[in-house]
Amino acid sequence: DSQVACGTQKKGVAVWSWPEGKLLHEMTVGSSNRPCNYVHYSQCHLHRLVVGTEDVTDHILIFDTLVGQHLATLSGHNVNVTCVKYSGRGHFLVSGSGDSTLKVWSHNEDALISNIDTAASMVTCLDFDKVRDKVITGSTDHSVKMWDIYDGRHFMEFPRVHTADITSVAVAKDGSFAVSGGYDKKLIVYDLGSKSAKEDADDNEGDQTLFDDV
Repeated sequence: DSQVACGTQKKGVAVWSWPEGKLLHEMTVGSSNRPCNYVHYSQCHLHRLVVGTEDVTDHILIFDTLVGQHLATLSGHNVNVTCVKYSGRGHFLVSGSGDSTLKVWSHNEDALISNIDTAASMVTCLDFDKVRDKVITGSTDHSVKMWDIYDGRHFMEFPRVHTADITSVAVAKDGSFAVSGGYDKKLIVYDLGSKSAKEDADDNEGDQTLFDDV
């Protein structure tokens, strides 16, 4: 019953069975020929997939991938959505955008709960700290910050080590550390207890553009 989903440059999402590799559904997203930027399965709600797009009206779409059905559309960002993720318990969905905001959405009502202005030029990536119940973000201003999604408060900021856009960030399951990668080919490790940051000593040949599950 496992699935794999992939967004495409032709305004669609394809869903396959795993490990058989059988194509189950091809779903259209958005009303214009804009690509999908991000897809993410809820870990708590089986077959619920959220898709972030560059469409001017349908920025975030939610699908039931068991039957290939569109469930909801979330609109509110002014420009393209760059990252979307469900909270660890599945109660919330958080999205980041080129409009510098984080938006928190209710899972049950698919409605906007709060809007957080990060004061960054663009939020490029995010992840949940399941231990502290906070959100960590990376952005094009080279900053990594942690936020309280309940009151929108800036909870923690780390030393700026990156010298180019940050493209990926992830928090360890035990909440002890986080990592970020970017176009500067740096992999930075953050101690969430001391709020310190250090560059990974290994030689990184290419851009650190994507990782998850640290």
